[in-house]
Amino acid sequence: MNDISKKSKNKNHNEAMEIAHLRFAVIAPVIQGVFTEPTKTAYYKKVAEKPLKMPDGRSVFLNYNTFEKWEASYKRKGMDGLIPKARCDIGMSRVLPNEAIDEIYRLIQQFPRINATLIYTKQKNTWLNGFDLSQVNSLEDLNRLLADYVRMRNNSVNRNTGETPMERYSRHIDRIRFPQSRAWLDECFMSRIIRKVNNDATVSIDSVMYDVPMQFIRSKVEIRYLPDDMKNAYILHQGKRYPIRRTNKLENSRTKREKLPSIDYSLNGGFKDV
Repeated sequence: MNDISKKSKNKNHNEAMEIAHLRFAVIAPVIQGVFTEPTKTAYYKKVAEKPLKMPDGRSVFLNYNTFEKWEASYKRKGMDGLIPKARCDIGMSRVLPNEAIDEIYRLIQQFPRINATLIYTKQKNTWLNGFDLSQVNSLEDLNRLLADYVRMRNNSVNRNTGETPMERYSRHIDRIRFPQSRAWLDECFMSRIIRKVNNDATVSIDSVMYDVPMQFIRSKVEIRYLPDDMKNAYILHQGKRYPIRRTNKLENSRTKREKLPSIDYSLNGGFKDV
């Protein structure tokens, strides 16, 4: 390998590591559990409001879903999961060819009741194998194309109903049940588990210890929580909510607890000095 090739390889490696460190800087508050927003998704959405300064000087806006994927990659592979990989389709167009778009419209018109799985299967068997991806430079571009298609579909007249999906939705809006509140909706999606409280007033959730009120020691309790918002987890008991919090091991070790009364075995015929 000549000197020019070595320098080029080292440069590419250094740039990749800079990007990996930038990605880690974004997800670090979530990995370390120090973000101040109510949920990690809220934190990622806040970060996505401003452009990220890339190592090459560019400022780019990224979708918050991208940050969640970085987090998942880091948890699977560590820093190696944050190093950008070279694309295997460089030089190839990513834009949907007109033939593919026409095929989508034809399938929808010919089979208005066909489900998404069948549409996907038909597309895969016809034009998807030759799909040109090179002109879609990011996931955001692909999502934008999908959003445009969904918007067009929702405002196109269905030949069976004679109206658009949006018109049908508006006409029957009185039959739609709306959530009582955001808090009520969040509670509907909460995970619910039963745990027996340990003698030190703690329970384990996903291998993490949490402090609970001491009145529940040795009792089985129902815990409700959102996996990405454990700060608001609670015990539901007789219609009341009792907050739980992540255990501080140092603080927990210093907590004074009532000592159990000593047993006098002499009362049962044993030795007095036992």
